[in-house]
Amino acid sequence: MIVKMLKLHLLLYYKDKTRILENLRDLGIVHVEEKAEISSKNIEQTQSLLKKIEQIILSLHKKIKEKKIKRVNEDIYNNIEKIVEEWETVEREKQILETKKTNLIREMELLSKWGDFDPELIYKLSNEGIYIKFYEIPTRIWNKISQEINFIPISYDKKIVRAVIFFKEGSSSPNIESIESVEEIKLPELSLSKLKDDIKDISLKIDELEKKEENFLKYLFSLERKKDELLSNLRLEIAMQSLSEYAEGKILYLLGWIPEYSKEKIKSFLEKEKVWFELSQPLPEDNPPIVLKNDFFSKLFEPIMQLYGLPNYNEIDPTPFFAPFMMMFVGLCIGDLAYGLILFLLSLFLYIKVPKKFKGFALLGIFLGISTMIAGTLLNSFFGITIAAGDKIPGPAIFSSGGEKLILSSIKTEKGTFYPMMPFALLIGFIQIMLAFIIRTVNKIKSSGIKGAAVPLSFIFFTLGALVCGAHINFLNLGIGRFSALGINFGSLLLKVPFIVGKIMFFGSFPLNILFSNADKKGGDRIIMIIVDLYNSITGIFGNILSYLRIFALGLTGGLLGGAFNFLAGMIVNGKTGIGLVFAGLGAFLILIIGHSLNFLLAMIGAGVHPLRLTFVEFFQNLDFSWGGRLYKPLTKN
Repeated sequence: MIVKMLKLHLLLYYKDKTRILENLRDLGIVHVEEKAEISSKNIEQTQSLLKKIEQIILSLHKKIKEKKIKRVNEDIYNNIEKIVEEWETVEREKQILETKKTNLIREMELLSKWGDFDPELIYKLSNEGIYIKFYEIPTRIWNKISQEINFIPISYDKKIVRAVIFFKEGSSSPNIESIESVEEIKLPELSLSKLKDDIKDISLKIDELEKKEENFLKYLFSLERKKDELLSNLRLEIAMQSLSEYAEGKILYLLGWIPEYSKEKIKSFLEKEKVWFELSQPLPEDNPPIVLKNDFFSKLFEPIMQLYGLPNYNEIDPTPFFAPFMMMFVGLCIGDLAYGLILFLLSLFLYIKVPKKFKGFALLGIFLGISTMIAGTLLNSFFGITIAAGDKIPGPAIFSSGGEKLILSSIKTEKGTFYPMMPFALLIGFIQIMLAFIIRTVNKIKSSGIKGAAVPLSFIFFTLGALVCGAHINFLNLGIGRFSALGINFGSLLLKVPFIVGKIMFFGSFPLNILFSNADKKGGDRIIMIIVDLYNSITGIFGNILSYLRIFALGLTGGLLGGAFNFLAGMIVNGKTGIGLVFAGLGAFLILIIGHSLNFLLAMIGAGVHPLRLTFVEFFQNLDFSWGGRLYKPLTKN
């Protein structure tokens, strides 16, 4: 849920500014409204130093990861600026050497195609009046001109011939440049062996500088402390610059926000200070920062919602409503007990190994692994192998009976294979879309009163009425009255609703929508908008519900693909004996490992993309939220 916020108005004397704001920072509960485009010399200097320190910390952590160097802390906290200068000096020297090395490598690669010779010989020949030119000639051109011009070939490849031509002083050199695609090459002034020696020397110097940088690891703890201090000071400075001045700068005004549960804490502090303050409820036009307060399970899904955005302060937090669906979608999209077990164990390992700030993501993976194991069991799949057979589930299986109890397992019927997952996907799609309209209705009542709720209510009535009527008249022979999922005949429940009630809901939804839709528009504009919105919404509702079939399709595809790899492996070993069976077994093992690894990877990608799409597009879109919320960031010390 979204925590209720209070607006803080604070007036203070300018001489008390630093002390009071530092105390507010220590308190850590006031979100200060910062002015846009704040700039000062102090802020720019802090930001510059902070950026340099962050780059050093990033580089040092990379070295720890790459070379597995143990950290040894040395406190140089009060000498950070000097350490930064020393690092920049080393880094500058390294960059110069690396640029020089790159250029030499490029020259070496060019020269290596011509062989190792001493460029001094070219100068000696030129002093004797003999000149040399180097050319790269396409093979198709070479075959035409090699007989006409006295080239000496040096090296060949498929497309290029490298050749030289000699000519004496005073004689005119052939006008080779006029020939199409023939290019004169300027070679480096150093020999190939000299280039290699220079590259080696530079590499040694770079290694020395790398070791110097590794010595900075002992300062890492102090750099991280300084980074935290600078971040805290930067926010404090921005807060100071955001104060409005009154009475010729003698009185300063601060506008901030606090969670309602911190009311007594801020009052207790401010009542002891020589300030004036007032706490008030937010106005409708205000946009207070958002504090989310959810239970342990829903909290794991908050980062997923924040990928999309934050709801407006006056809206409902959708996290607890989409979290169970999201977990279910991922499990059904992967749809295999073995893959779920792998995901669970991998997430459990990460939970043990990763730092505390990342444990929430690992814990989310554990829950998704559990969901996948449950879904895989209900779908009757373990590495694409049937878990339990039965009267309607023939074929090889791990267990010979009990398959009928796995309610999402595909079964054989007289009309072909029936997939219970298909109607189940439609059912959960219908439930989530209706839930979105219910939340939308409640949200509109909160913000606009009962009139605002009329439009989303009209869509609920329309959908329910359409289903009841469709069941009674067997619309397009779709068999709505026979629809069942999870062993429950939902179609018969629709038929129990009187036909007249369905008609009232269906036809009554239109005037309800028309009366209250687009009330801010007038005349012809309103009529056009009503028609467009009705068309988009009506087609959108059923289109959105059908979109949930992707869950069924992904789960089915993963199971079939896993079964195909098992079939291929079985074909290889089938009928083999002796040494042939050994090699066939090895081949089958490789097919299973590579095939199921690929299938698992594809399933993970699908389980990441499509549940997000169903949540962000189908569910969030029907909430009709304005979003645009901003995260609560209190002034605090890092």
